[in-house]
Amino acid sequence: MAEQHKLAAMNSSLEPQSDHQRHVGQRLRQVLDALPLPYVDAATAMGVSKQVLRNWMAGDSYPSPYALYRLKLAHGVSTDFLFLGDSGALPHRLAYALQQKSTPAH
Repeated sequence: MAEQHKLAAMNSSLEPQSDHQRHVGQRLRQVLDALPLPYVDAATAMGVSKQVLRNWMAGDSYPSPYALYRLKLAHGVSTDFLFLGDSGALPHRLAYALQQKSTPAH
């Protein structure tokens, strides 16, 4: 019975795949901008074309696991951040840069 409640709670917190895909793309763009890493260099690091990277950032499709693996090795970008929004999974310098970009200037 408790397992059914856990599953029901999980299902109620799941966002539709199209929304999640778009949010992953937004977080990918945020993290590349915070590095700062030109998109052409990011695409090269991930082993894809700039157009494929653009499609991912637009939320047209999910990034490939191998490309994310390459991004993690090259720049420390965690899939926990990209897929779940967990900035605590990022290297401190990158989490700080993201926080600075999202904090409005006074």
